[in-house]
Amino acid sequence: MAAATDSKGMGGEGGLYDQPLVIQGKRQRKTVESFSIEHEAKAVAKYDGGKGTKLGDIPYTEQYITRHSAVDLKPLHKLCLDRPGNKLEIKKNLREFSGFTFHKESDQYKKKKASLGKLQKNGLGEFLDILGLHRTGSKEELIERILDFLLEPTDTGKAPTAKKRKKSSSGSRKPSKTSSGSKKAKRTESSDDEDGNVSFDENEDDDPNENDEDDEITAPTDDELKQAVTGLLKGADLSSVTNNSVCKQVFEKFPGVDLTTKKDFIKSCIQKSVASSS
Repeated sequence: MAAATDSKGMGGEGGLYDQPLVIQGKRQRKTVESFSIEHEAKAVAKYDGGKGTKLGDIPYTEQYITRHSAVDLKPLHKLCLDRPGNKLEIKKNLREFSGFTFHKESDQYKKKKASLGKLQKNGLGEFLDILGLHRTGSKEELIERILDFLLEPTDTGKAPTAKKRKKSSSGSRKPSKTSSGSKKAKRTESSDDEDGNVSFDENEDDDPNENDEDDEITAPTDDELKQAVTGLLKGADLSSVTNNSVCKQVFEKFPGVDLTTKKDFIKSCIQKSVASSS
């Protein structure tokens, strides 16, 4: 029995108290396996280009892409390239887009058509605005117009809009320059005056009405913008109204005034108005 106990102790197969008091040699360490989760990167489909003109080569659409944020352009990016995209690539990819890589009778075209069919006319109008297409027609016609254009984009000839000069909000007017010819005194000598007296003929050469001032259109105040937003949303169907459509209508209420810097303020007014009405 003692021999069995010793063999267990020397072999190291017994319990802790069956081990020798001194163990020679290196201690065996267990290897630690780290736990890691491998994420498979989603493969982004490569766009080989279509048969049409690149959107960046169409002046009107290029101007729209430049002036609007990547967030506003994300729906068009998803429609063209089947993914929302990130902020750093949206504008670049849209400028390079030159048409769908499928034809009108394909299943992909039918899927695009069904996807657009879920939108209201206002939502379709945003695509039409970016591409420089007119908004008239039924919903079915608008969808066909958008997809036919994106199959093979071409320049419709719509000219870019001129950048409006920013007006001063103070409402002050520049003083007009007075004409140098106003109220000239004509000095004439009368040949019939034997005493050599000199007579003056005062001729008002300029009509007072001709001193027209360059009327400048003053920018609306914040209160005026709030009232405009409230008036547009009053009685409107909020389920079919978008921020961009309301902003565009506000811009149209104040023609000749650049309200680009007020766009964020207008959107905040829209959100507050919707929250107060709900």
